[in-house]
Amino acid sequence: MSKSNQVVIFSSSKSLLTAHHMRVLVLLAFDCFRSTTNYGQRTPSVQFILDIQMNSNMDAVDQRSTTNCHVLAVPYPGRGHVNPMKNLCKLLSSRKHDILFTFVVTEEWLGFLGSDTKPSNIRFASIPNVIPSELVRGADFPGFFEAVMTKMEGPFERLLDQLDPPVTTIIADAALLWAITIATKRNIPVATLCTLSATVFSILYHFAPIKDLQKLANLLGTISVIS
Repeated sequence: MSKSNQVVIFSSSKSLLTAHHMRVLVLLAFDCFRSTTNYGQRTPSVQFILDIQMNSNMDAVDQRSTTNCHVLAVPYPGRGHVNPMKNLCKLLSSRKHDILFTFVVTEEWLGFLGSDTKPSNIRFASIPNVIPSELVRGADFPGFFEAVMTKMEGPFERLLDQLDPPVTTIIADAALLWAITIATKRNIPVATLCTLSATVFSILYHFAPIKDLQKLANLLGTISVIS
């Protein structure tokens, strides 16, 4: 993969990670947000959890004091994405209580999460309900997905301008490409949380370079016959 200012964090909607692996994930992810000196020196043994390829954009972040570290987390608006992101924020916040986390959801999702217990250094923020309701999204999932991809970006960016203190790191769901674009444009380090298993992510990653759709169809047909 080409160099970027992104950190890819693998999660699992099946909760297959052991407690040990979760602790490793927390330690590595937290270290990624704070360190500007050791990038590119990771051993292959941790690559299954994180793919760390940082560039000079990280230099724009003042890492001398964690007091000013403000992490903005934005999940894809679906239960299988919101819950892993929320759990990740809770795990990271348990490592350092002086880092502020702002968890961004729609107003509807804020209503769902409002009663959830959370550490004092995690706060909720909301954007307007510019997408179909979670309660009916299954009736037209393509329309729901298109709304997420096209209508959330503007409100999210306006919220980003209003937050205080300024955001120093963004954790975005891997599906929200516009969040990565915004972070890159603003020179903010961004981590992408992939709620798919690492195996599925690897399959998608290796399929991406296949430009000939017929070759892909043939490959999928071969796999079907073999299975």
